[in-house]
Amino acid sequence: MASVNFYLEKRRDEYRRIKTRNVPILMYFSYDGKRFQLNTGEKTDFENWDFEMQKIHHKVPFSAQVNTYLNSIAVEVMNLYREARQMGIQPGNSYFRENIRNRKTHSGYNFFDVYIRFIEENNEKWSLYTFRKIKTNYRHLRDFSEKSGYQVDFDRINEDFYKKYTDYFLMKGHSNSTILRNLNILKWFLNWSARKGYNKNMYYRHYKFPWDHSFKTDPANLFLGWDELMALYDIELKEQNLSEARDLFCFMCFTGLKHSQLKFLYMSSDIHNNINLQQFENREILSIPFSKYIQEILNRYNRNRTVNNILPDISNVNMNRYIKAVGRLAGINQPVKIQIYKGLEKLTREIPKYKLFSTKVARNTFIFHSLRFGMPLQNILNITGLKTLHGIRKFVNW
Repeated sequence: MASVNFYLEKRRDEYRRIKTRNVPILMYFSYDGKRFQLNTGEKTDFENWDFEMQKIHHKVPFSAQVNTYLNSIAVEVMNLYREARQMGIQPGNSYFRENIRNRKTHSGYNFFDVYIRFIEENNEKWSLYTFRKIKTNYRHLRDFSEKSGYQVDFDRINEDFYKKYTDYFLMKGHSNSTILRNLNILKWFLNWSARKGYNKNMYYRHYKFPWDHSFKTDPANLFLGWDELMALYDIELKEQNLSEARDLFCFMCFTGLKHSQLKFLYMSSDIHNNINLQQFENREILSIPFSKYIQEILNRYNRNRTVNNILPDISNVNMNRYIKAVGRLAGINQPVKIQIYKGLEKLTREIPKYKLFSTKVARNTFIFHSLRFGMPLQNILNITGLKTLHGIRKFVNW
């Protein structure tokens, strides 16, 4: 006869008193006159434990999820025992310990140990900014696990996890955009873990964030006025990364090019009249008239540059981060109102305008000033690559 029971660990503190707070839940499997003990990885307080039913009281937060997990362990070990007997195997404790570990989706690897390995293997390739984001995400997961009692593991990344994890962020006052950013970092880690063979659970690939995570503001806050653009253009910057990001941003404002197109710029033989951009999608050459600002920016980088690399190469993520820093230094900090979402709740906040700066703002700035200076709409469409007037209309009345 085999049976499974759950008990709370009885361990004494330094004063010889039995600990009653945050103690491990242990599983005992009795079979064939033997006893197999397993630490479930879950913890609870004595006052939250139903000693008769051997589970957490139903009124305790997250109790249903933990109790379901405990039941799954009981089913697992009992199935192992039955399968062994059917195959004529006389199982022992080592048999259960080894096979329970092997049957786990994550092959016995601890989720947080693997996360640390992810950081250690990749941190030299990351910028300091990326490294900090990853470490912050790790701390969020640790804090969530400790405060909610949810044992984060590869085989428990499911709908219940995402609901509880997003609730954790909402209770901390974070907006939907912040929550989604953290979920995307987690997805990055899970993809790496899947490639390395640590994670076999692919639920995360199908999860869809259920709420609006965009922000809304007046179109006037999404482009730079001429005085603001000149403030960026003229500011003296000591840091090379900020100076280069400013030049690229202003170059996009003056030309209407996307950030992804800058790496395909090359100088034509008619260097005094045109910049040429090879459009690989349709093999057409797009010619953009010079302005004195474009010429000045190119003159800063024309020396010691190869034909296919006129301007510095900065990732879009770093561009968006650097240009915000430049906007702050340039004093473009007038308060603007934005609407954000926290769950289903719509909130209004004020932030300094430079916090909205991104490569998209550069293109919007080009559109706005091209309209202001009377450039034909078709020319704007051709230069920007926009297919319809939808992306232009919002700037017509400003």
